[in-house]
Amino acid sequence: MAEKSIPIAATDVPQGSIRNGTTPLHVQELTIQTIRCSSYIQTDDTGTRHKGKNGYCTIINNESFAWFESTDSKSRENFVSLLHRPWSTYSFTDDALIYLEKLDYPKKWLRILNPFRGVTFLSHEAWEECMKDLGLTGRRRQQASEAMIYGSLIQHGAGHLTTFSDGARQFDVFKHSQCWIHAERGLAKVHPVNDQQAMAQKWLRTWFWAIYDDLKDFKAEPTDKKAIKIRQGFQALIQTQTSRGLLQDALSGLAVIKEELLLVLEDPSLPLHNNLSESQIREYVKRRKISSGTRSDLGWQCRDTFASLKKTCRLYGLSFWGYLKSRLMGDGLFPRLSKLIEEASRHLPCGAASSF
Repeated sequence: MAEKSIPIAATDVPQGSIRNGTTPLHVQELTIQTIRCSSYIQTDDTGTRHKGKNGYCTIINNESFAWFESTDSKSRENFVSLLHRPWSTYSFTDDALIYLEKLDYPKKWLRILNPFRGVTFLSHEAWEECMKDLGLTGRRRQQASEAMIYGSLIQHGAGHLTTFSDGARQFDVFKHSQCWIHAERGLAKVHPVNDQQAMAQKWLRTWFWAIYDDLKDFKAEPTDKKAIKIRQGFQALIQTQTSRGLLQDALSGLAVIKEELLLVLEDPSLPLHNNLSESQIREYVKRRKISSGTRSDLGWQCRDTFASLKKTCRLYGLSFWGYLKSRLMGDGLFPRLSKLIEEASRHLPCGAASSF
């Protein structure tokens, strides 16, 4: 069954789960469609094991699809490369240059890379060979690769995406929005040493969740008046002075991510928490606890592919077993997930309906 399931499953996985570098055309089309159909994506990661070695599994999802992929890394380069599948081109565009400038990339290397503006490398190997010839290594090499993939993603029409995460910086690509539940943990983790500090902590947390309630009301019925009130309230919160240094540090941390937390005021369709990604990946975590991981590359691919199909089926209330039997038998009783994703994107908040 496994030999037949992989190509059948790959046809409906929202992003190509292919590791051999040769991605079928139908998966390419499906990847393009998923990006085109989504206004935002949510993401999270967890540990995994393959061939006795530790790795990471990343979930990319929203209300219309779920996609799992295991890799050896959890860097930002790895994340953008997942979004980039199945395309293999690396493009040094103006967008890639702007990306590097935002990272305060050394001017020396910007001058060296500038002659490559407008150049598209047709494969990862070609770009790696170029970096080797230039002597680009280490962190600077990684950042250059991120920029190249970012530029290529923009060319392929992914520039409209907003990424929503728990605040992990490897997911900070395109517009980045953060989870309010994770953001509050900085306040919750502070251990007060007296009643005065305990009251201050309780007061600040109550204030934080009052703003959160205002945001839920704003999402239900957005108005400029509500947005102004929320911005003013959040600004007053992070400017509050306390006698407890750790509480003050927590407020400073909120100030740093202010724009990412309040991005929902610009796009009310964005979620306020990352519970969807965490609930989708929880089963993966449970299986990891009772299993030593996969031993073969085929098993690795099966695990991610079937997890993607199962969780996507459940989003639409479909029987996963019934779906697999229908696809294997070819009876047409179950619709293709790609069609469901496209249709759902016309109605769900995560959908980019205006692109149709």
